[in-house]
Amino acid sequence: MALAWHTPVSDSGLVAVAVDKENYTYELIRKCGEFTLNVVDIEKLRVVWVCGTKSGREVDKVRLAGLELEDGVKIRTKHLKDSLAFLECKVEREVDCEDHSLFIARVVYWRARNFDRVWREGTRIAMHVGSVFFCWPSRYVRAPRV
Repeated sequence: MALAWHTPVSDSGLVAVAVDKENYTYELIRKCGEFTLNVVDIEKLRVVWVCGTKSGREVDKVRLAGLELEDGVKIRTKHLKDSLAFLECKVEREVDCEDHSLFIARVVYWRARNFDRVWREGTRIAMHVGSVFFCWPSRYVRAPRV
């Protein structure tokens, strides 16, 4: 799924994602009770845009965007083969938020490729800020020891 609204919600491995109830993604998450969050570089913005603006009900987004998928490790849901990182998540609860639902899920497995490069050296992780605009973190800084 291409997703703009997600956040960690607990140190124990819970994340939350907000999904429009009219989206095919919503139906799929409700049906299987799991999902994968894929982290991609801004260089994959075309892929993100295709996946975020086309409905899986109408087109094969994987084929259209030229993506390769790999089987999940702990869940049935696949992840992007060339993502910087992915988080496999199992839904624990759904919160009704009018036109959206907030799925609160437990991360049951995650992997980051080239961990040092991705998280310590920094990368240009694609982050949707609204409408047609995206940004990326420009610098990662470690908190000082106290």
